[in-house]
Amino acid sequence: MPQRLKDRFSIEFHLAKDIGVMVLNGELDNSQQTALKEAFEDAVTNKKCKVVIVDISHITYMASFAVAAVGFYFKELNEHGGFLGVVTENSHALKPFRLAGLTEIIPIFDSIKEALSAIKTQGFC
Repeated sequence: MPQRLKDRFSIEFHLAKDIGVMVLNGELDNSQQTALKEAFEDAVTNKKCKVVIVDISHITYMASFAVAAVGFYFKELNEHGGFLGVVTENSHALKPFRLAGLTEIIPIFDSIKEALSAIKTQGFC
């Protein structure tokens, strides 16, 4: 069930084996900073996901803290043999990642299916 915040933003989390899929919807502004951090912490620490896919296809606005959080958890997972990838076909949603230079570092996929295929090919599951 999605976690709704002010009816402008939601986080849906799906878990299959040790792969977590976070689907972010709406406006991700500074008021959702704690919720996003808790969602990542829950996925990585509590659910023990070594692989996290972050779907930002339905994001209409993303504050810089969210881009930094994705970069931080990419680094954390990568340092411990894990994987984090971003899914979107929405060029508007990717703009903050491009500006931060993260599209050169974090794998970007057009669909969750494409991300899962790459994860299997790379031996993460």
